[in-house]
Amino acid sequence: MHRLAGIAVVVAVAGAGCGSRGDGDGAACTCTPTAGPSSKLLDLLRRHQRAAAGGQGNGRDIKLVDDEIRAQAVITCEPCGGWVGDRARPDELFPLDRLDDAVSAGCALLRLRDGSVAYGDARPAACRAEPAR
Repeated sequence: MHRLAGIAVVVAVAGAGCGSRGDGDGAACTCTPTAGPSSKLLDLLRRHQRAAAGGQGNGRDIKLVDDEIRAQAVITCEPCGGWVGDRARPDELFPLDRLDDAVSAGCALLRLRDGSVAYGDARPAACRAEPAR
């Protein structure tokens, strides 16, 4: 139970770090994530996808993975953790339909094999500049 409490604290504190989500209509993005890609996050996303698609595990197990995904998303979005809602679903944060082509995951994005980037809906449109590789 202490692990879940720790995740909740990370999400709450990081969420306060950047108040501007942008409005998605070309508003200037005032927050730039500083963390690089996370292989742990990509692994968690694949675990979520396998469990949800194959009916493996119970709902509680999937929820725990989803909680870890949110916590890792906040870390990769630092200091823009406000982009990651405390109830955001993995499919809102990441374009899971592109997961098979992903080589890494970052702040509400997947870097694909061809070098392009696919963004999740949680990342404001104004904040979708090409991240550093």
